[in-house]
Amino acid sequence: EHYKLIIQSIFTVFKWGTQSVTFGCFAKAMSVICRGSPADKLPMLYDILMDPIQRTMSQNSCRFVLSLLSKLTLVCPSAGNSVPGTRDVEYLIGALFPNNAQVISLQQFSQVVMQNVSNPQMYPPWKMLLDGFGVFPYIYFTF
Repeated sequence: EHYKLIIQSIFTVFKWGTQSVTFGCFAKAMSVICRGSPADKLPMLYDILMDPIQRTMSQNSCRFVLSLLSKLTLVCPSAGNSVPGTRDVEYLIGALFPNNAQVISLQQFSQVVMQNVSNPQMYPPWKMLLDGFGVFPYIYFTF
């Protein structure tokens, strides 16, 4: 089952047009999804998202992680217990990486998220990002 999940995630990532995923990112993701429960995987998955030294986030890494999370079918309570799908992930990637930027700073990421969080008519994927994935709170409190 773990290998099936890995293969599905890889195909999904490349189907979405990702040009490359670093070996470190790939190896780390494989080690994460091969052990523990989905909840145990979250902090390690977030580590793949960003480069803490450069304080940047890569579109490829973000897409890869969101793909893995959607494959793990984690529900998002504040988004009606829905599970993120391809459309949700694509929406978030497009919003987080304007003009198809490959890399953004953590500051840019924070600004985009805060703008959307303050909107009471927030589109459901943002609720998934904040509630189900917890990506922004994790990055904010870690860095």
